Amino acid sequence: MSSFGNQLIDHFGCEIHPASYSRKAELNYLRGIVTAIIPHLLPAIHVSINNKVILREILANWILLPAIDAIADPDNINALITLATHHENSMYNYMDTINVPMLQCWVTIPLISKVMQNNLKPSLDEILNDPRLLYMFMQHIKETGPMNLFQFCLDIDDLSKRMLNPDMSLNAENSLYTDIQNMYATYLDPEGPEYLHLPEDISIGIRQILEKGSKRFRK
Repeated sequence: MSSFGNQLIDHFGCEIHPASYSRKAELNYLRGIVTAIIPHLLPAIHVSINNKVILREILANWILLPAIDAIADPDNINALITLATHHENSMYNYMDTINVPMLQCWVTIPLISKVMQNNLKPSLDEILNDPRLLYMFMQHIKETGPMNLFQFCLDIDDLSKRMLNPDMSLNAENSLYTDIQNMYATYLDPEGPEYLHLPEDISIGIRQILEKGSKRFRK
């Protein structure tokens, strides 16, 4: 620490925030904050000793520390002050020379963003089409959720794809009709072994399809 920094510590004493003493103290303070909030961000079942340390280091070193650096950057602070105290027309040329994505929402009118891909939260279609993700998701469902509901969704997805086949043979059509009957008896029949309490119109609609017989249900 520089002599000027030491003089500040001597002058202000305990009034200085503990994270302000050094870069190491700042990082340790952020680690403590992350350690305290992780139990509130993730269920305990997903947090082990190993991944807790990894999450702490990622959040403290790669997210919070750079974010604080950007917020405390004198150039960014001066730019915000200038934007707040000058007319918009006089700032056009200056705005072209700075690029602070993190602070952009402070100085522009927020727009409705389009749905973007999130690698940390894949869609159901991505999970179903990726064997690795599907396996991990099934293990998660076995521990925390209704497996029969997930299996019902998989069966519906498979049946829908087969039903859209324009070149379906008679044998394939009869097999599809049998599989739909089995699905109804398993998940939608109140006396079925894996009965799901879904909205009544779903079971009624499938039952009406089945009542038409195997030759007419695709129509």
